[in-house]
Amino acid sequence: MMPNIYIVALSQGDQNHLEFFSGILLKQHVFDSAEIFAVGIADGYDEALYMVEAIAGKVYEETGETDIRRYILARQKEFEETGR
Repeated sequence: MMPNIYIVALSQGDQNHLEFFSGILLKQHVFDSAEIFAVGIADGYDEALYMVEAIAGKVYEETGETDIRRYILARQKEFEETGR
C-alpha cells in the first residue's frame, strides 16, 4: 500500500453521500468484511478533495440536484442492466 493513496467511496451511512480515507486504513481488520463502494482513487488528500468536488459538480450539472448517492447508484444500476 502507498500511504498517499486515498479511496473515495459512498458513505457507509445514508446521512452523507461521499467519504474518503487513506488506503492504509484498508489494512485494519475492521475493513476485512466491510463492503466499500469505491467511486474513485486519488493520489493524495488534495486530489481526493478535488475529486469529490468534481463529482458533486458533475451530478449538479447533469441533474440540477446534489443527491450524489442517488446519482451514483442509478448509474451503477444502469451499468449492471445495460453493460454501459
